[in-house]
Amino acid sequence: MKHLCFIVFLAIVIAQNCSYLGVEAASSDGFVSRKGIQFILNGKPFYANGFNAYWVTYVATDPASRFKVTNVFQNATSHGLTIVRTWGFRDGPLDRALQTAPGSYNEQTFQGLDFVIAEAKRVGIKLIIPFVNNWDDYGGKKQYVAWGKSKGQKVSSVDDFYRNPLVKQFYKNHVKTIVNRVNTFTKVAYKDEPAIMAWQLMNEPECRADPSGKTLMAWIKEMAPYVKSVDSKHLLSTGLEGFYGDSSPQRKTSLNPVAANVLGTDFIANHNLDAIDFASLHSYPDLWFPNLDEKSRLEFLIKWLECHIEDAQKILRKPLILGEFGKPTTTPGYTQAQRDAVFIATFDTIYKSAKKGGPGAGALFWQVISDGMTNLKDPLFIVLSENSTTVNIITIVTAQSYVGVEAASSNGFVSRNGVQFILNGKPFYANGFNAYWLAYEATDPATRFKITNVFQNATSHGLTIARTWGFRDGALYRALQTAPGSYDEKTFQGLDFVIAEAKRVGIKLIIPLVNNWDDYGGKKQYVDWARSKGEKVSSIDDFYRNPLVKQFYKNHVKTMVNRVNTFTKVAYKDEPAIMAWQLMNEPRCGSDRSGKTLMAWINEMAPYVKSVDPNHLLSTGHEGFYGDSSLQRKNTLNPVSANRVGADFIANHNIDAIDFASMHCGTDLWLPKLNQNSRLDFIRRWLQGHIEDAQNILKKPLILSEFGLGTDTPGYTLANRDAVFTTTYDIIYASAQKGGPAAGALFWELISDGMSNFAGPSSIILSDKSSTVNIISEQSRKLGLIGGK
Repeated sequence: MKHLCFIVFLAIVIAQNCSYLGVEAASSDGFVSRKGIQFILNGKPFYANGFNAYWVTYVATDPASRFKVTNVFQNATSHGLTIVRTWGFRDGPLDRALQTAPGSYNEQTFQGLDFVIAEAKRVGIKLIIPFVNNWDDYGGKKQYVAWGKSKGQKVSSVDDFYRNPLVKQFYKNHVKTIVNRVNTFTKVAYKDEPAIMAWQLMNEPECRADPSGKTLMAWIKEMAPYVKSVDSKHLLSTGLEGFYGDSSPQRKTSLNPVAANVLGTDFIANHNLDAIDFASLHSYPDLWFPNLDEKSRLEFLIKWLECHIEDAQKILRKPLILGEFGKPTTTPGYTQAQRDAVFIATFDTIYKSAKKGGPGAGALFWQVISDGMTNLKDPLFIVLSENSTTVNIITIVTAQSYVGVEAASSNGFVSRNGVQFILNGKPFYANGFNAYWLAYEATDPATRFKITNVFQNATSHGLTIARTWGFRDGALYRALQTAPGSYDEKTFQGLDFVIAEAKRVGIKLIIPLVNNWDDYGGKKQYVDWARSKGEKVSSIDDFYRNPLVKQFYKNHVKTMVNRVNTFTKVAYKDEPAIMAWQLMNEPRCGSDRSGKTLMAWINEMAPYVKSVDPNHLLSTGHEGFYGDSSLQRKNTLNPVSANRVGADFIANHNIDAIDFASMHCGTDLWLPKLNQNSRLDFIRRWLQGHIEDAQNILKKPLILSEFGLGTDTPGYTLANRDAVFTTTYDIIYASAQKGGPAAGALFWELISDGMSNFAGPSSIILSDKSSTVNIISEQSRKLGLIGGK
């Protein structure tokens, strides 16, 4: 934005994010597209707010200061802000210029922009990038015209930018260079990069040399199709401030500031082209109407937004982004309460549209800077870490989830506070799934697309926790650990890819470190290794007792947590995409039904895991069977066979090194002869008993790590499976809604299309769009909405 008296440059952008509180139900992966008046991301309406940070490329040009970009992006996502608008230009003989002369680019500055895009991609931010400035700052139209003059062109006005053929070719060449740039960090061309949400033709285009609007209109008609011809994947808008022109004389007369009528812009006409995907506008009543009182400015702001939203809905039939807004501290009589009122009025107006599925898709405030960046302060800056009342408003509005909005950040470690998980300072309740096979399939680069597909499909249904194996032991095809301490690097890179891909799409992983069962090696393989070393072991449960076997396990744990991911370059122990480790999948010790052997092993191994990785949560991987520490539960809830497995839900979780309780619910396996009504009754009692004990005895969160209903269950029907899912989800939701310990449920198991070799009786393919899939999506939505209460 520019002051209409044309004295000072002021740009303002505020973004409110409409994310679910603490729940990351949406993937930031995929291109944002448009369907009618809505943006679409991963098949769902996309409403999200953000901010302007024009400076990020300038700062990122110096590798030593790139941490500032990381800090701002991470802080922003922790407040739910998921769109950033930043300059894709810096033209002429300037420090850290991007384009130093027509077609000549500073590689170091381009790498700064590369870093910004890569970092946005990493944390789940979408970027809106204008190609050039209307103003002289950062070069702008004036620099392009000066270049034309230096080449002998007869140009006399900055607005010859829109008319002169050579200057227009300079602009087209810049567009082409930008979209074809291959990012030096991600190796992806900008035109193929989904972290870029949209391009804008210009920041605040104006043509004062032709107030009729014909010149600017002709330029947009030429340039918008050109941009689309070289980059058909990304959305495109104008970058307009929103001033009306002769195509809507009533709006022009009643809404425009008087000075805006000579700028040659036309909100309706300039956006009413096929090549323009959405409408842009800005809002600066303090700068446009400096003599109005505060009440009148707020009234104008609301009317300004409501009229543009109405026109986007009824005339343009396109989404609308408020690209800049704010309240300058230089406004006469400024108070923070006045700024808060501007933010509230703006957010409320956008939210009212979004809640009805309307075109008001988000608002971007001007501007965010980081601590200590005094050189970039202006009258509109906001530092999110200062926790001002305005920042609180942004955060509160973020918690007000719009229908279909998935803008939450998955960045940060999941931690625990009492009976709740915490992510980015907020309670974390989430829906998820099991997919044990991920690392196996990712070992072959040719089949890694299956992991990408299943993660993208999962996030589009709001599933944001995946449980997958961190083991495959012995003389197996694609084994991870082929012998004690010996690892197949190719398989480890498969696991690297799974973690990197989970990070990219916003999924949190729960990873068991070994199997109780023989599948994938398990306890039996560890004991066999010890026997081959001369150890006197006779039972697979010597896994828990033999010192050498226990050392093999500790060595595996240490190798895992210290592994440096070949894709992300982050050690597993430092990777926030990993939510938690589990000591084992379904630990049992049938040779000691008293539970003492398994208890001793957990007492030894849980503190060990914490000693080598204090960053991550830890649980047991337990099925939930009760032991002698809770005889009443053992006698009334356990399946009879479970009394012989040496497990104790209360005792095994009731140690400091265990952060949360794990349980499974396998009625079709444990009690296969139950009829449907008895099965559902058992599920209710089983879940409610464990939730009650997690709340009152353990005082820790609880995850239902496995549940489902196999098609091989006697009397199976799809309706029966739906009832199992509905009953399970309802009980989890009832606890979560009250802030209780039940944090989520992970069904067994998710596979993708064409994976018949992995299909089991409980497999679910989300793309089948069965009634069960609808139930899963609804649970994700409900858990997501908890944060808005």
